[in-house]
Amino acid sequence: MEYEDELQNKTVFGYLREWQSLIKELSEKEIALIEWKELYEIKADKILENAKKQKQETGEDIIKTIYGGNNDKTRKKYVKDQLTEWDKNIFELELSIDWINRRISFIKHYVKFMCKED
Repeated sequence: MEYEDELQNKTVFGYLREWQSLIKELSEKEIALIEWKELYEIKADKILENAKKQKQETGEDIIKTIYGGNNDKTRKKYVKDQLTEWDKNIFELELSIDWINRRISFIKHYVKFMCKED
């Protein structure tokens, strides 16, 4: 019985070490996500500013030329098309954060279950 308890504790401690590592990784990824989103907004503003400047200088509305209109929806689509890689990186960070949160939740429940007193 003591040997089983020792194995159980090693497993629990292993999970606790993983939990600690995941918390650190989660923090780093959440900071990175905030930074990526802030930079995305800056780049989006710059892209729209350049499109507006081009329209003022040449008379050509690049967004209207490409999408047949120039409204909030088409401007968002224009920015999204220009920043496809940024969208992809943001999405991957969000997925990674979601996975880490799910893993932490699993470990929390596992450790709680394993540490129950009979």
